[in-house]
Amino acid sequence: MTLDASTESSSYAPLLQAYTDRLGAARAAAMQGRKVVGYVGNTVPVELIAAAGCMPVRIAPAQGDPSAADALIESFADTDMRLIFSQYCAGAYDMLDLLVIPRSTESQHKLYLALREAWRIGRVTRGPALRLYDILHTQRETSRVYGLARTAELWQQLCAIGGTRADDQAALRDAIALTNHTRTLLHTLQQRRHAGMVCGSRALVATGATRFLPPQQAQAALQAWLAAAEAAPAQGPRLLALGCPLDHASLHRLVEQAGAGIVAEDDEWGARAAGTPIATDREPLQAIFEHYWRDVPCVRLHPDIVGRAWFEHALGDPTLDGVLFYLPPPDDIHGWAFPAQRDQVEAAGLPWILVREDARQPIALAAQLQAFIATLPARRAAT
Repeated sequence: MTLDASTESSSYAPLLQAYTDRLGAARAAAMQGRKVVGYVGNTVPVELIAAAGCMPVRIAPAQGDPSAADALIESFADTDMRLIFSQYCAGAYDMLDLLVIPRSTESQHKLYLALREAWRIGRVTRGPALRLYDILHTQRETSRVYGLARTAELWQQLCAIGGTRADDQAALRDAIALTNHTRTLLHTLQQRRHAGMVCGSRALVATGATRFLPPQQAQAALQAWLAAAEAAPAQGPRLLALGCPLDHASLHRLVEQAGAGIVAEDDEWGARAAGTPIATDREPLQAIFEHYWRDVPCVRLHPDIVGRAWFEHALGDPTLDGVLFYLPPPDDIHGWAFPAQRDQVEAAGLPWILVREDARQPIALAAQLQAFIATLPARRAAT
């Protein structure tokens, strides 16, 4: 990821730096003697990590060489999981006191098993302890009871690491209030983005940066940037992005270079990052668990009432000019939703494009996007 923070405004630079050097804040915290807990994916309760007195940091490398994973993970498996495996084996996460991996996708579970096997056969001899957060997303009472028990076990382990009492309800409530405030700020950011006051690539960077900074520091940086933002309104066609989660800003920048902008994505890295706040009218551990079990984007969530409602609302936006489906290899999950979503997009009268190339390697992608986007202003003028 080749981003230069020196060319950005002073308020945006800390967010860009955190997004670029995703382990920088974690390394600094560990050097200061603070406990640091890494987590994979978006279904691990960061509130528990913060309440236990540890710094949460999302483990999400966007670039690197995944070949070290070849011995235990197939080459056609998800690139992000292969990257995490390779970097774990190389010692990149040695500053962590624990790495929590949820069972919210098959690839995440495979990552956990592969790392366990790497320890067993001696392929790795150092690194953070591993924890499988075995959360099931089927919306049944048995899944809720099972998941709540696993969440209580995770909380106990985190408390032992951070030195917090497991019966400290105040710490849990404070953590809920903290992350709910971050969600409020992210909602504000998305509103400004929809109004054309913030471009999609910067919104994606600022949103993602909150995963790599300590919560209070992330809030301060986001608030400072929102207060100082003086960007001119974005021009050009407005696109909705669907498909694979975008943990990098390459696609957004290519779209912007072609004269358009992505104003929302069905993606927990972007427009759906804030989601709904965690409930404050019930026991805090239960409220935290239920949020991650039911309310956050997850491919195993069934039935996904929240995601379906979000998509239908986004598709009904009268300012939308087109839809971009992003399904690069080795995706074998998100493409299953493509036929039905394409039909809904066509029923809404919107043009669409299917992108199958990785935006981080845009050899032919730029021309494909430019050709599609060039047709959209004529459509707007005709409506």
